[in-house]
Amino acid sequence: MLSRPRQATRFLTHQAEVLEDCARSLKAYPELVVEPLDFFYRTLRCLGALDARLLADLTRVCGWRGTAWGGWLSLMRPEQAHIDALRHGLRAHGSSAWAQRCALAHLGVEPLPSELEALASLAHSCRDALDGVEAPALFLRQSPSAAELECLQIERARLRALYHSAGPDVAHTALRESPLWSTICPYLTWHKGQLKQGRQ
Repeated sequence: MLSRPRQATRFLTHQAEVLEDCARSLKAYPELVVEPLDFFYRTLRCLGALDARLLADLTRVCGWRGTAWGGWLSLMRPEQAHIDALRHGLRAHGSSAWAQRCALAHLGVEPLPSELEALASLAHSCRDALDGVEAPALFLRQSPSAAELECLQIERARLRALYHSAGPDVAHTALRESPLWSTICPYLTWHKGQLKQGRQ
């Protein structure tokens, strides 16, 4: 839907029509949720997690789909910190990177190609509609660094030895108290733990 300019133009034209009917409902999010605004809700949820590291992962790891979606998110919230990832997406997936071009133009880094002016205008309308709507906080687990991975391997070996010497119940209790747990537990469990620790 956002991968190529022609498809994106059709899709965003339809979304602009949806906004004409549902703009007031969007401002009431998250207390009020209506199905026609699902695309904007998904955008908001992802904006709640967007930072330079996530954008870099989307454009460097997730192929053209990640590039298309990362470009859209950055276009909805253009920041100078995104420039390197935007340029990488443009180089690696130019045909799917219209949103990167628009975001870079919005940031004043590159001129906006004339063929993307209509798309940039549609995106601007979407950005205006989202302005003032609070994006829900969405925490993402960071990938461990090389040093952290080494420590986790040592911890894994310790727990394995504990399992063989003291049994599964003792090992499971130790696992729940181990730094390894935060890397392997279900996301919702991890997220609830972040909220309990006051990360709001």
